Amino acid sequence: MTNPDDHSIATLEAIDTLIHTLSEEVDTRNDHQEDTLEHLRTARSEIDPVLLRFRHHQTDHVPVVLQWTSDHGPRRKLTIEQTDTGWLRTEFVWNGRDWIDTGSEPITLQSVYAPEHDDSNPTPDTLQTRLGTTNTLWSTGDPHVLEFSAPNTPTIAPTDPPRYYDDQTNTSRPTTIDDLTELVRKYGLPAARPLEDTPYTRADFLGGDYDA
Repeated sequence: MTNPDDHSIATLEAIDTLIHTLSEEVDTRNDHQEDTLEHLRTARSEIDPVLLRFRHHQTDHVPVVLQWTSDHGPRRKLTIEQTDTGWLRTEFVWNGRDWIDTGSEPITLQSVYAPEHDDSNPTPDTLQTRLGTTNTLWSTGDPHVLEFSAPNTPTIAPTDPPRYYDDQTNTSRPTTIDDLTELVRKYGLPAARPLEDTPYTRADFLGGDYDA
């Protein structure tokens, strides 16, 4: 698994090497460029502590991560990470856009066991991605909608703005990304489903009594 700090460390190391090389060239070629040499030495002295902190973080503070999705629930994540004062267990929930911290606590006597595997720590699919994918199909001969796996949740048409059908009033309502995000946080991401497999038609989502 690639650490996101690898590129930053490699860049800093390349700059550090270049400054060292330039310092030697200035020192050997021209004894009168003491100011330039001093600036290079200062720059390198400022980079070295940053490199040290990066390497320390990369080596000692990579968290243990577990991700899962429960039935009728959102994607969740548990991390166990070493801090400067001990170990911290933190839980997160995926709301379709970001990982939301739902609580943490310091822990001791931690141990981890897992069978051999090559899982990574992926970023889950986003609500915007699923809306975009189904939106491209909405005007075709095979339109899709988004449905949550939990019962009594709305069917979402990927229009702009998104709409859902209100069975109680037999009309569709516009909704917002923020409102859908709250549903994702509670029920998990909705899945795409062919419109023909639902009790609705495309006309059911084209307008309604709740439009301005």
